[in-house]
Amino acid sequence: MAGHDAFAPVDAPIKRYSAIVTAVGDADKDGHVHSFTTSNTDFRLGELRSWRLTFVSGELFGNTFQVAENTASDVTLTEDNGPIDAVGVGDLFLLEQVFSRKTPAPARRQ
Repeated sequence: MAGHDAFAPVDAPIKRYSAIVTAVGDADKDGHVHSFTTSNTDFRLGELRSWRLTFVSGELFGNTFQVAENTASDVTLTEDNGPIDAVGVGDLFLLEQVFSRKTPAPARRQ
């Protein structure tokens, strides 16, 4: 009966959503993109703040970012892991309710 008694630790389930990029957001003053519109229109305002977003298709495949803000269908990412200039309409992504750490840029080779 190991793991089935009252003293066994149980982690809370992690909320996850998947969706598709339906439109790329406008570039900022430096010409970089940090936002897009999704196929999901059910998000609550600010619900995804600080969630991890991982692209699972497209040129950004495998790259993770942190959500800065969201509306019902628009997602804006923090600048911590860089811009999403290569994102494209039709790219798939996964949102997870876990904190995304800043990934340091690789050291420059000399």
